[in-house]
Amino acid sequence: SEQAVESYTDFIEEFPDDPEGYYKLALTYMAVSEWDLAAENLRKALEIDPKAGSVRYELGRVLIYRNDLDAALVEFDQALVYYRDIGNHEGEARVLNAMAVAHRRKNEIDRAIEYLEASIALKEELGDRRGIAVSLGNLALIYQTAGDVDRALEVLNRSLEIRREIGDQQGIAHTLNKIGQVYQSYGRYDEALFHFERSYEIREEIGSKHLMASSLSDMGNIYALMGDYDKAAEMDSLALALRVEIGDEQGEAMSLRNIAEILINRGLHERARVNIEKAMAIDRKIENERLLARDYQTYGGYYTSRGVMDSARYFLNLALSIQEEMGEKPSVAVTLGGLGDVYVSTGDYGRALSSYERAYDLAIETEEVEVAAGAMIGKACLYAEIGYEAGRDSALAALIEFEDEAMAAETKCMIRLQKGKKYFHQGDEARAIAEVECVLRGPGKGHAKARLDVALLTAEAENARGNRDLSREMARDALEESRKFGFADTECECLRVLAVLASSDGDPAQALSLAEEAVSRSQNLGITQAGFLFLCGDMKKALGDAAGSADYLKRALDEAGATAGKCPPRLARYYLGSREIPRYAGELVSYLESSGMQADAARYRTQFGLN
Repeated sequence: SEQAVESYTDFIEEFPDDPEGYYKLALTYMAVSEWDLAAENLRKALEIDPKAGSVRYELGRVLIYRNDLDAALVEFDQALVYYRDIGNHEGEARVLNAMAVAHRRKNEIDRAIEYLEASIALKEELGDRRGIAVSLGNLALIYQTAGDVDRALEVLNRSLEIRREIGDQQGIAHTLNKIGQVYQSYGRYDEALFHFERSYEIREEIGSKHLMASSLSDMGNIYALMGDYDKAAEMDSLALALRVEIGDEQGEAMSLRNIAEILINRGLHERARVNIEKAMAIDRKIENERLLARDYQTYGGYYTSRGVMDSARYFLNLALSIQEEMGEKPSVAVTLGGLGDVYVSTGDYGRALSSYERAYDLAIETEEVEVAAGAMIGKACLYAEIGYEAGRDSALAALIEFEDEAMAAETKCMIRLQKGKKYFHQGDEARAIAEVECVLRGPGKGHAKARLDVALLTAEAENARGNRDLSREMARDALEESRKFGFADTECECLRVLAVLASSDGDPAQALSLAEEAVSRSQNLGITQAGFLFLCGDMKKALGDAAGSADYLKRALDEAGATAGKCPPRLARYYLGSREIPRYAGELVSYLESSGMQADAARYRTQFGLN
């Protein structure tokens, strides 16, 4: 492509009034997704020859890629007039097809179908069976967008039949791939995988390594959605090898990022980090801001998984800034959901709620069902943290509507985990265990952090049922795995559960040691510490150290007060009423008053409404 750019640039310098040079240079830039440079050169060609229909058609396509759909339709309208004036039905059909694509992206389904049917009719007159197959593929995508999966599959099978009749092997593979994507979008993963595999076999026969890599990535995505991360990594590794071999740098970065995300889910953070760094280096080299934003997003997920929230927030905000500037609503929704998770962990509940609600609205607008479900899971978790049970139950009720939708095994596990936590907090330990036990043996078991979260919930439920030995064994195993995988925040939760168990066993000294280790470990993570600090205060009290207990209660209540200040006002009262915060405040006030520290006592009394 660099040679082509140089060649056409030289041509333009020699013949600056010939639109063909600008047109060819623009096509070269389009081939490498340099949309701004492509648009610039197409407009220069139109300055010389304003009537050039092919140039306006290509400019319209570029504007679609830049998501400037109204401007694209203006160019297509003029190109359509040009082709009709000269009686070029082939060009007219091509423009009608492109106009349908633009209207589909504007969610103007009826108009998109109208233009496609007109394009197909012209192609039938011309006997252009290959062109008919292409338009049928686009028509299927419109039906898919409209939620009519049966019509989408019917139209794609008609396209597939035509491709087979004319012996278009590459087209057959492409159509099989589209059928796989329809099945994937509706959660029919086995059927999607079957069609992706058939597509790959044909592309392998043809010897198209670029398309083989694309099919392997599609298969990897399906395995990841099914929770089979080992197989997903295998597919993406094969895709990566092919992309390196053919010098597809953009594809190489995408495969590296896919592998990194799989490794994060498996808890293999160091290997994930290496892949993210490699992807980022490539995307910086090719100066692709959109892909760099994806790298930042993945890095945010990496740090969230490790429990290092300051770094997670930093990278997610970098991603968000680029995605908002580019108007990439689906990506913005994903990043906002990730930021919501970070804000919950750090006790910034107001920002968390705002992030989740915005993520949900964008996801619904762009029909990203899984992202919408993720935002609702986040809200359920947030409300549970605050102690707003009605809000949690409302979010969980909304999630029930998503359970039949196409969602990854991981997302389904997260829904079950939140439902299990609800039953546990309601005192129904048996139902809590039954709700989440499938995660430990089901398709989502490859997600390391989800598995540990379930193990901890089960340990607490078993302790409540009196199965203390089993509970302790599960918590210790979870602690060992958390340290092995580097899940620092989960490690702190394991220490908390073990401290509670030690306290139940009548060993406050051991409980204090474990709780203090949790405080120390969480110190640099940016996560909330109030729960650990209150536990330390209880254990100091049990050991007869009233002053030591008061010190911990001060730290815990200071954090709780700051956290309440970051809650939406309507939710702050739920937070302050949860975790026995008023009781702890009362204990501290009594100690301070008895110790002659009246001013401090008055401050806490006022702050926590004890007057």
